[in-house]
Amino acid sequence: VCIETRVKLNDAGQSNGIFEIYINDRLEASKQNMDWVGAWDDYAINAIMFGSYWNGGSPATQERYMDALVVSKTRIGCISQVRPKPPTDVDVN
Repeated sequence: VCIETRVKLNDAGQSNGIFEIYINDRLEASKQNMDWVGAWDDYAINAIMFGSYWNGGSPATQERYMDALVVSKTRIGCISQVRPKPPTDVDVN
């Protein structure tokens, strides 16, 4: 499953931010007119966090795998089903 999220921060003091979720290249959820930053006037995203929450706890042991995490200024879309060859110039030690 390819999940792509778009966040556009609002201008300070305005509610013109955007949050969108695409699943397999299809827009599944969108929220407009968001106030992400309040009156804060420095423009930046300084953290990306992943979490899960289950009311009353998870009904079973859960696992989550993430691959190909990309931060970009424009939408990149989902990669093809063909897996790219791993890089050969990376030292994993």
